Amino acid sequence: MLLLHCSKTLKKYQFNDKWLLFLGIPALGLMLAILPFIFIKNNSADNNFWFRIMVSLLFSTICWIGCRQIVFTLWRVFPWDKRPILHLCFEVPAIFAYVSFLNLVIIWWIFVFVIHKEFVMTTQIWQNIFISNLVAFFVTALHEGVFFYLQWRHNIKRSEDLEKSTYEAQYENLRSQVNPHFLFNSLNTLAAQVEDNPGAVSFVENLSDFLRYSLSNTGRELVPLCEELNMIGKYKYLQQTRFGQNLEIEMDVPEENQHMYVAPLALQMLVENAIKHNIISKDKPLKIKIFMSNNNYLSVENNLQKKIEPGRSTGIGLKNIINRYQYLTIKKVIVIESSTKYKVSVPLVEFESAREKQ
Repeated sequence: MLLLHCSKTLKKYQFNDKWLLFLGIPALGLMLAILPFIFIKNNSADNNFWFRIMVSLLFSTICWIGCRQIVFTLWRVFPWDKRPILHLCFEVPAIFAYVSFLNLVIIWWIFVFVIHKEFVMTTQIWQNIFISNLVAFFVTALHEGVFFYLQWRHNIKRSEDLEKSTYEAQYENLRSQVNPHFLFNSLNTLAAQVEDNPGAVSFVENLSDFLRYSLSNTGRELVPLCEELNMIGKYKYLQQTRFGQNLEIEMDVPEENQHMYVAPLALQMLVENAIKHNIISKDKPLKIKIFMSNNNYLSVENNLQKKIEPGRSTGIGLKNIINRYQYLTIKKVIVIESSTKYKVSVPLVEFESAREKQ
């Protein structure tokens, strides 16, 4: 039953001390055999050294396993994170009593059955008990120290996993909200185009391609930049059909960077935000530029000419992108606003990182 509880405790706290057992017990045995010669006066050197080694190994084995059992039992009964005072109050006297009793039993056995003398408590025996307890408390402290380190590491990982899970949940929730407002305007524009303009066919084709891209990538966290730029080309056609020369969208992304990855529809949302919150007219054309900036960032920049009465913001756009990138990479989304320009830069993700996400 004790072994079963010990095994459960080890599994619960993710603590594997086999390496401590295999290395610690022999080292402790040698230490207990040698220390008396160093610290105890009048310790006869003519004693059988190898016999002392054997007895010390026997004692260290029983001592280590017993102290280990006490420590693991107290971890289970009085966990450090819940009852640290009780844990300490029981651990110290329990270790002291166990080691002292074990010392007395082994010394008595040696006196009675090995050297055939009457067992009498001497100063040397008390010194042996004192040294054994010091070593036992060192072993206990070693177990507790390793335990605290592993628990600290485990808690950090658990915290990171929890944070990641939270971002995943938020990401899924936010991504499900992506519903571009421009679609409604596009459908209205289409109604006017169908009757008197042959360009309606091209408009419908681009709109269909864009919708197909949006729907096919709802289950992906990252897409190749080249695909996103191709989609932006179709989105540009749709919006310029509506705004004409009053809207300029320029893309300047070197081909060598287009193998990297970006969050799907992130660029479209940034362009859409620029269109939604800025004046677009013949006198004040809106100019949007998509280009590479330093450290593998892709920037979307527009001249700033805010609407006096901007459309009601749902808070989905930029906040959505920032929250998605908190999950996708440690790099931050950078937002820079001046009196004349507004720029948002999103980090591009390398192939290996993207493969892990997909």
